[in-house]
Amino acid sequence: MLFDRLSHFGSVEGVEPDAALVNPNNPYFNQIYIRPFDCSFRPGKLYSLILMLDVLEHLEDPVAALKHVTTLLQPAGTLIVTVPAFRALWTNHDLVNHHVDRYTKARFKLLANQAGLHVIEYRYFYHWTFVAKLGVRAYERLMRPAPTPASVPPHFLNQPLYWLSRLEQETISQLPVPFGSSLMVVARKVHK
Repeated sequence: MLFDRLSHFGSVEGVEPDAALVNPNNPYFNQIYIRPFDCSFRPGKLYSLILMLDVLEHLEDPVAALKHVTTLLQPAGTLIVTVPAFRALWTNHDLVNHHVDRYTKARFKLLANQAGLHVIEYRYFYHWTFVAKLGVRAYERLMRPAPTPASVPPHFLNQPLYWLSRLEQETISQLPVPFGSSLMVVARKVHK
C-alpha cells in the first residue's frame, strides 16, 4: 500500500533485511532489495528522497546509517525519518519490536549533524498517545508483565483512534507541541 501511494511521485524502491517479511507475490517484489541497510548497500544510483520510517530505532549505530544515507542522496536530496520519541516512553512494546533507542529532537539533531545532515524541520506527533504510553510505562513498572506482541484493536475501537490521530495531525500537530510518542524529521545533506 505504501509503494502504491509513493509510486505516484516517481519510481519506488525499498530495502528489507528480513526475506521472510517480503511476499514474493507482492507486485513490487522486484523493487525491494533484500539485504541489510549498511555500507555494503550500493545500488549504483542516487536518490532524490529517502524515507526511513520507523527504522533507526532498530539499528545499533544510527549515525553510521545516516552517514550512509548521505552517500545515497542526490545533492539536493531529502531524507524523511520517523522514530519513536522519548526514552521515558520505553515499554515492553519497544522490547518486543527490538528497539535499541527512542529519540528527542535535540538528540536526533546531534546525530544528524554528526552524519553530515542538516535538519530542515522536525516535530513530534501522536501527542494523545504520549499520555497513554506514560500510563503503560507506569503500569509495567508496577506490575512487571512479560513482554507480549501487540495486537490490532477491534475495528469498532481502532477506527475512532485512527480518526483521532488524523484530527490531531490536522490541528494540534500544526503547533510546536513539545511532546509526542513519535518524532518526524526532514533533513538534507550538508553541502561542502
